[in-house]
Amino acid sequence: MADRPEILALLTHISSDPDARFIVIVDDHGRIGRDPRTAVAFREELKDHNARFECASVARAATPEQEFVENVLAARAELDDHLNDKEDT
Repeated sequence: MADRPEILALLTHISSDPDARFIVIVDDHGRIGRDPRTAVAFREELKDHNARFECASVARAATPEQEFVENVLAARAELDDHLNDKEDT
């Protein structure tokens, strides 16, 4: 996430007030991570700061199945990036 200054700024903001409850909403799951590892790290970071993650395009439930779906979506975003890079060359 070091190469994502806006995500780092968001995490800094969330950690600045440990008593506040935050909900992070994105419109597309691929916006938080272009690979499953980054997406999982981001969600874990939010949990560590007592913040909740919501995606407008995917129903969210705290289940192993939903976590799997989120990982698949992150993997798809990673594939899309690789395919876009391939088209550009």
